Amino acid sequence: MSGYQVDPAALLAASGQFEQQYAAMVKAITQFQSHALNVDDAFGWLGPSISVLQQYEKTTESAFKGLDQLAKLLLSASGALQKTATNYAAADAVSTMQGH
Repeated sequence: MSGYQVDPAALLAASGQFEQQYAAMVKAITQFQSHALNVDDAFGWLGPSISVLQQYEKTTESAFKGLDQLAKLLLSASGALQKTATNYAAADAVSTMQGH
């Protein structure tokens, strides 16, 4: 496989960046949830207000689920990069031991 090189350390560094972004996103989601939930009194108690509150709750729940899925994708990408780095490092070690 000439012309291609993979640096396992660079893959691990990229993995760490994904983990940092995951942690930052979880923190941001938590803050968003704390501000977005328990706003019942903000909409009032009239019939139309209750309907708007219900729509708001459905929308925020969908937003939370979407953001949670995005955060999990970041963590998954981090894990995949770590696994790839480990695989390349192992292949390099075998190749070196075999004299290639």
